[in-house]
Amino acid sequence: MGLAGDVSIVEQFVLRAIRSGGATTVTELTNTLELSPRIITDCLGDLWRAGHVHLDFLDDRESITLTEETERQVSAGDVGAIRSTYETSDVREMAFDSLVGRIVPTRATSRRVPHNVRVPRMPDDPGPLDLGAAALAAAVERDLTRWIDGGDVVTTEGALRVLDAYLDPEQVRETVTAGYVPLVVSVVEDADLGLRVTATDQLLTRAERDRATRRLQRLIDDDPRGSFVRALAGLATAAPSVAVAPLLALVSALRKQVSTLPEVVTGTRQHEHDRMRLAFYDVVHQASRAWTAQTEVVLVDSPQDHEQVVGRLIDGAMTQVVLCATWLRYNGVSRFLPHLERAIDRGVQVVLLWGARVDDTLDQPIINAVHNLQRRGGPAADRVLVKTRVPAQVNARLVVSDDRQALVTSHDFLGGGTNSDLGLLVSAVRDHRSEIVESLLSWTCTLFPDLDLAQAIIRDNAAFGRRSEPAVLAADIAVPAFHSSLDAGSPASAQVAIWAGAWAAAVEELARLVEDLPATASTVTDAEHQVLLRRALDTAERHVLVAAPRLSGRVVDATILTAITTCLQRGADVTIVYGDLADDSRSARTALMKLSRPREPGLGRLELMHDHNNRARVLLWDDEVALGSFDHLSHSGHRSGRSRHRNRGELSLRVTNPSLAATMLTTFGVFPPVAGMATAINRSSVASGDLVLAQAALEVLAKPGERLVGGRLAALAARGTTATAVLDALEHVGASAGDQERLCAAVLLAGTDVPVPWWQRLLELVWMRHDFLAALAIRAVVDDDGVRPRRALVRAAAAWAAGDSSEQLMNAAIEDGLDGAERDALATVAVSDLVLRGHVAAHEVLDSWSPQLEGDVGELARAALALSRAASAPLPVSRLRAAAAAARTQEEADTAWEVLHGALQRLRNFPPGFISGDLLKTWAFGDGGPLAQLELLAHGHDVEGVGRWRAAQVTSDPHGWLAWCADRAGAREIVGNRRTSMVAKVAAILGAVNNVAEIGGSTQPTGESPEVGQFLAKAGPLITKLAIRAPDSINGHLTQATARSMAAALEGIL
Repeated sequence: MGLAGDVSIVEQFVLRAIRSGGATTVTELTNTLELSPRIITDCLGDLWRAGHVHLDFLDDRESITLTEETERQVSAGDVGAIRSTYETSDVREMAFDSLVGRIVPTRATSRRVPHNVRVPRMPDDPGPLDLGAAALAAAVERDLTRWIDGGDVVTTEGALRVLDAYLDPEQVRETVTAGYVPLVVSVVEDADLGLRVTATDQLLTRAERDRATRRLQRLIDDDPRGSFVRALAGLATAAPSVAVAPLLALVSALRKQVSTLPEVVTGTRQHEHDRMRLAFYDVVHQASRAWTAQTEVVLVDSPQDHEQVVGRLIDGAMTQVVLCATWLRYNGVSRFLPHLERAIDRGVQVVLLWGARVDDTLDQPIINAVHNLQRRGGPAADRVLVKTRVPAQVNARLVVSDDRQALVTSHDFLGGGTNSDLGLLVSAVRDHRSEIVESLLSWTCTLFPDLDLAQAIIRDNAAFGRRSEPAVLAADIAVPAFHSSLDAGSPASAQVAIWAGAWAAAVEELARLVEDLPATASTVTDAEHQVLLRRALDTAERHVLVAAPRLSGRVVDATILTAITTCLQRGADVTIVYGDLADDSRSARTALMKLSRPREPGLGRLELMHDHNNRARVLLWDDEVALGSFDHLSHSGHRSGRSRHRNRGELSLRVTNPSLAATMLTTFGVFPPVAGMATAINRSSVASGDLVLAQAALEVLAKPGERLVGGRLAALAARGTTATAVLDALEHVGASAGDQERLCAAVLLAGTDVPVPWWQRLLELVWMRHDFLAALAIRAVVDDDGVRPRRALVRAAAAWAAGDSSEQLMNAAIEDGLDGAERDALATVAVSDLVLRGHVAAHEVLDSWSPQLEGDVGELARAALALSRAASAPLPVSRLRAAAAAARTQEEADTAWEVLHGALQRLRNFPPGFISGDLLKTWAFGDGGPLAQLELLAHGHDVEGVGRWRAAQVTSDPHGWLAWCADRAGAREIVGNRRTSMVAKVAAILGAVNNVAEIGGSTQPTGESPEVGQFLAKAGPLITKLAIRAPDSINGHLTQATARSMAAALEGIL
């Protein structure tokens, strides 16, 4: 054994500096020895505990002096004499723990326990001779410590610590009576996983806790009917069934089951039908429950958003608002004091829970603020329910507004925190009851530290106003009936086919119903969190995400690591995001890093993210999200061993919603497959890894407002199997050209050494959207003659887009090796220049190529040449436009005559239903009547006659004109609704007359020459066809662009 105050070399220097250097403060020692203050502080602590120095804390500084014995040794220059060892041989009774292989003092064995909770002996229990020297030394030192506390050990031994210990086999004696060592464990009865036990005894090391957990769990699994296991089951905490198979997974199982129905053999169809029916209605029942528990969910992801949401929840409360927080700091509470004061003024009850530990206290400014709120509520102070001296021992962060909305978050909104945490805001749907909000109110009542005040918390939804029950899910899906004849037919019979088809149709209808279900939410509390983590790792099919502020090896133990390994082997990906590292996290982090190495195809991938700023607490698996206060990576969530009380109240929201799960993954930089894309992909032509990357890129492209999008896209593209594999996959899933172009731009901007295929693909994308000027700039970078479109063609296209393509068109025309598509594209450019711009160079190109051009482009080129030759001059573009204008005017005139005919016919068919109206109509449409004359003029399309008729009318006002007609017809004045109807119809007639008269004589074409008419008749359909035809090559996009330009210029004709 060695003295408890053995000094190291550094400590010897510290002692000399105090004695000889006159250093009496930490600052002076730091400057003298040039060591960090932390090292000096640690050394002084060890020297003080060993009795070598005195520490006096004065008002302005500390004073460090040597003890009398140490002063004497240092003065004599014999610092090394302080170091010594002491050997002893003693026989003591010790207890050997056969469960974990540790040795404990004999006094620890005196506690008696019930017989049925004694851990039975197992064949592979370790023996005393299996003890290592280090474990034995630690046990002897613990034994000495216990004897010292009792005052039965001499002072010499009390100042010693055990350096090494050896077991003398000859001195080992096994007692005839057995002793028992208490061990604190947590036992949970899980509906799916069965009885789960975890050693939580803090007197054990992490390795010993892991070993005890594994041995106890194996004992439970090997002998589930033993008395020990039954005793544990009787003391276990019942974990609620917090996980039911996701509805989409159940639907998938139904689809597999229904696909086998056509092959069911004769005689067993009744059995299969019954199985289908039970499974089908089980899904319907669960879907109905999910519909009843539906809620609206919003993700809150910044401190500013949290502050706004909490303020709105307080302001929106009309009866009660509940605030629950771990920490209360005045700078956090003060932000919401005005909201709380307004709420109290309008009669709202405020419930406040605070404090995570039993010894937490409130600062005086917080207490003063709470008392001010209580006084504001009235003399009884019953509007603010809070215990300022008693913490609620809750770690939850919660706001509940009436029974309408609730915010569950990991953000200390009342503690003044500024970290970027996440929260979930749940709201009731319309005026329906909200099961999740009512559940949160019940949880608040359970956790409130005062029973009388807890009873005052409003939980009855009737106190908040009238609420309706959610509507019943409309699941009226017809399922086939079973007839005895089905069991006699062959699998190929029509009856069997109809039966199987009906079941398939019913399952598809149910699948659509399930896919449209809204989000559902439920609460997760205390030890349920770790059960939920195990279930997530045991059942996830696609992805598991665990985010926590801290990683601890005490929680991420061998059991969790094994579950993660099993999850990866199933093919599910696992992402772990942690902020800080606990002191015992080294081995756990090392094991996780080993699992994150590249794995074989078909296995899941583990991604380990160390984010110092992460304070969010999230557990996600597939379409499920649990978010709240619980740290899955550093808190076990089990009850303590003292009277089975909670360590602290934990609360999370569990939400089932695929959209929220996908959003949560992207929040942490994990990109799930884009929903709806997988079914439209031919996986035989796209590698699965490239497909996932492409879907991730598509998800990023769908949110252009996010930061660092370009870098993330470039990182995704770099992980493809080939240079452009991600872009190829993105094109394959049907992504838009704009998204592909943005991906190319991100990759090109991310680095300098970019492969040529990325430039070529960007060239093709801008070319296909007819941005020929941009294509010219990109083509200058791609220095490869084999790339299409070739340089000459791009230059010609850019020149055409700029308005003058004569020179570039001639240069491209003489290029060697032009294929048919390139020639067609240039010929279409030439036709456009000839028809719309009258360029002579275009005439020369078409004239030289005319015999070689075929198809629609050849016919269009020859029609343009014929028009140019007939004109014997630059093409008369103005005559084409004049012809188009005349055609448009004629069409407008025809429409105006049709409108006039219709207006007259509607008045003629109108039945007035009274004498004055009948007299007026008879006179107006009778012989010589004004409307009868107008009908004749309209029938003959006599524009001049209509103009004279309009001039002959006494007024253009429909009211005055109707009164004039009534007077001439000898009828009384028309009033009421009939007058309104007749005035509207007269107004339509007079308006149509004005429209016809204004068109005038412009309905005749103005001198169109025969060659123009021939060109329009022949070229019009060809231009239209080329404009709408899908390009069959990269060069065809230029043909399409020029055709569309001509079609737009001649829109009135074509």
